[in-house]
Amino acid sequence: DCNTALSLKPNDPDMLDSRSFVNYRLGQYDQAMADCSAALAGNPMQAGSLFIRGLVKLQKGDGAAGQADIAAAKAIDPNAQNTFAGYGIDVPGSSGAR
Repeated sequence: DCNTALSLKPNDPDMLDSRSFVNYRLGQYDQAMADCSAALAGNPMQAGSLFIRGLVKLQKGDGAAGQADIAAAKAIDPNAQNTFAGYGIDVPGSSGAR
């Protein structure tokens, strides 16, 4: 569905944000990172893309950069972590949604 939406409206930050989430859930971290970067190029205030990009960076072992993206996401949307926790996604090493 995300690919179809992007074929109709290429580079749409909201659709890229959605696809980054799907790719993250599928464990396709490189694709998720690419979608996050593209979404953020179109809308730097995309909290979801910042959060997912932070999680990908954590998965890849870049803890400081991952935490920085997650903090930036929370600065835009204080409920970002709780939103993703509702989908069963939490920050590795955290004690749950905050």
